[in-house]
Amino acid sequence: MPDSLHRPQFPRPTLPDGVDSVPFVHGLTGFVDAGNTVFITTQHLLGSLEKELVANFTADAVIEYTNRRPAMLMRDGKLEAFHPHDIKLWLLYDNNGHPFFLLEGTEPDLHWGQLSREILGLLASYGVKETVGIFAATMGVPHTRHVPCLHHGSQHFEGEGITNWEGSMRFPASFDAYLDYILQEEHFRMDGFTAQVPNYLAQSHYSPAAVQLLHALQSFCQLTIPTGAIEKDADDLLTEVNEQIDDNPELVTVVRTMEQTYDSFKEEHERKKTEEADLKVFAEDLMNSEKLGAELEKFLSQVDTRQDPPAEEGDA
Repeated sequence: MPDSLHRPQFPRPTLPDGVDSVPFVHGLTGFVDAGNTVFITTQHLLGSLEKELVANFTADAVIEYTNRRPAMLMRDGKLEAFHPHDIKLWLLYDNNGHPFFLLEGTEPDLHWGQLSREILGLLASYGVKETVGIFAATMGVPHTRHVPCLHHGSQHFEGEGITNWEGSMRFPASFDAYLDYILQEEHFRMDGFTAQVPNYLAQSHYSPAAVQLLHALQSFCQLTIPTGAIEKDADDLLTEVNEQIDDNPELVTVVRTMEQTYDSFKEEHERKKTEEADLKVFAEDLMNSEKLGAELEKFLSQVDTRQDPPAEEGDA
């Protein structure tokens, strides 16, 4: 393993005059990225906002390529391109020129401890105090409802479609979750948002959940991010899903049943806010349901083959 897992950019990007602290957003693709939501979100930010590279981490040292092999392109018998994994830290500027940091790329397999220490060192050198993780997980929520989003972290947060995490649960760690834990232990103000993706669309490119994460970032971090094109992409995707479901009466019945179950839970949750009724329990119940069946997932698994969200130029 090399002494350092990152290569800082020279000249080093600097913060604008008068700015002493900026948010740090992190979202690596891999273990917790249902519907490729985190990937869509980070690529949208990179494609629609001004950016400067801060550091490039050594993916070769922290990713096991035999488990997640990089892609190659062959055309007419010739190897044209190799697309390696990467992990990068960027300094981005929203539409109003407000800076924030973004860590994006492929989730590392190895050396989580050293990698997190080097990330913390970079953040400390810029005076970062506030961090926000973005995640996406499957849930038995119908696609016809607003994308639910769970918030965890140092404080309660109220926003459209956002529920503050309650109760306890043991789960396999991702690097982003581990990084949240380390940031919390080091007394950063740590928060995170997990968009809930319909379990039958988990293998798609589910842009509606990315829209929800972008709205959460805008509201929580007070950022102005262009979302017009990705919102249209989300609308087009939902229209496509609805058209395919409407052609199959059995699938229509399944979705209507999910809607009734979800709506009943939401009403009960609102009525009993002071009692233990959190979305986690509901998610586990619906994910264990066999009503969706193999037919629904198979039918919709190829509903969205689009790879990259459209870049935007100044629309808000």
